[in-house]
Amino acid sequence: CVVWDLRKNDPIIKVSDSTSRMRCKVVAWHPDVATQLCIASEDDHTPVIQIWDLRLASSPLKTLEGHTKGVLSVAWCQADSDLLLSCGKDNRILVWNPNSGPGEIVAELPTSNQWSFDVSWCPRNPAIISSASFDGRVSLYSLMGGQQQVQPSNSVSDSFGPGLGEVAGQPQHTPQVTCQLKSPPKWLRRPCGATFGFGGQLVSFETVAGVGGAPSKPAVYISSVVTEPELVEASSKLETSLREGNLGDFCQAKLATLGEDGDKSKLWQFIGASFGENCDQQFLKLLGINLDELSSQLKALLEPVKENGIEDEVIEKVADLEVTEASDEFEMIAAQAVAAPEEVPAEAEAPALTTLDQVFSLSKDPTSDQGQLTIALLAGDIELAVDLAIKQNRFAEALILSIRGGQELLLKTQALYFQKAASEDKDVSSVALVEAVAMGSWEKLVEHCGLDSWREVLAALVTYTDSNTKQVLSGRLADRLSADGGDNVVNGLLCYMVAGDL
Repeated sequence: CVVWDLRKNDPIIKVSDSTSRMRCKVVAWHPDVATQLCIASEDDHTPVIQIWDLRLASSPLKTLEGHTKGVLSVAWCQADSDLLLSCGKDNRILVWNPNSGPGEIVAELPTSNQWSFDVSWCPRNPAIISSASFDGRVSLYSLMGGQQQVQPSNSVSDSFGPGLGEVAGQPQHTPQVTCQLKSPPKWLRRPCGATFGFGGQLVSFETVAGVGGAPSKPAVYISSVVTEPELVEASSKLETSLREGNLGDFCQAKLATLGEDGDKSKLWQFIGASFGENCDQQFLKLLGINLDELSSQLKALLEPVKENGIEDEVIEKVADLEVTEASDEFEMIAAQAVAAPEEVPAEAEAPALTTLDQVFSLSKDPTSDQGQLTIALLAGDIELAVDLAIKQNRFAEALILSIRGGQELLLKTQALYFQKAASEDKDVSSVALVEAVAMGSWEKLVEHCGLDSWREVLAALVTYTDSNTKQVLSGRLADRLSADGGDNVVNGLLCYMVAGDL
């Protein structure tokens, strides 16, 4: 293989491998490095492709061995120097990567029954390859995947005309071949790009051309683009809190800048409470529900009123009076009586009486309600007694008896009681929460409650349910509030905070 200078019409250098007697058939220049070329041998004994550098012409840089018979044509892709195409007498079309180590076969194209004597890359679309074979056909291939149909050659059809080569009753199958490269080619790679990162960071990259024939290398640059210093400072504080784990302090600092009023302040209060140790109690406090204060108020309502309250008030007023000189004996006696009142011992509080502390009689009349209940109890049939009490609309007795009958009977009686309460044309608001606490029907409570009672429903979920149930049902309540819109959007955000759905 001789390289000529066309301006002088003189040979410059002769390329020959002294170690082998290969006959050079085709030559292709490297698309990026002007001093490199490849030559291919058509000899069946040495079917190789050699990569040469004219600066080191004593021996080839690399030898590609893959064909079993002589190579007839080679083509180097102008858009990607990592792709080299070859075809040979072994009826194979190979796609090489001559720059990877010893040379790697990255794809093999399907062929017909005849040899391909020429291959070429499309100058406009480098993903398209053409090949010319000795059967007079030019085939087009795509390296971007997909399926390509291969038309089989039928000698009978070629000799006697179309339609005579098919056998009646035999299905005709057209083979389909998929061709795809192992790695994306260079023309699909972006030459440069940029993207923004967290904290005002800008990451950009580009391909830097090599010096002195060296391959191109990608370069990555990281720079800071600060257009809003306050936002960058806030993001830095957040990163520090996330790294050190002091999220509660971060929320408190946020609240200090926002103040105590406003929807954003409420939201940050709930976020800060979720990072505390006793978050449920904090949630109740933020909802405006103080359990200790409410319990004290209810206990005060249940305490009996003192009968001697008026006497105590009179005694306190009289004790505040000052006694001076007595004008007569009667005033002296009254003054002595007020100064030293007689202490009357408090009477012992009598125990409360029950039904068994009174005289009673048991009736076994099956026609009366009392008799039916007595017979069932004497027979030891608690379940029957409960059914009779429910039929007689005596739910207090039914619930008391169902406790003796076991947990299953108690749940059944409770369910019947709540069903009856719902069937009556009355406001069931006072019974709904009782049913939820007694029966554990928290899903129904969340589904059917009025949105004006979302605060109380959320407090009930925090007080009675476990963590998983609280998160799920608080999220459902938040969905209802968000779908309603208006002021309930902020309320829905608070419920999402309790649910932990950030």
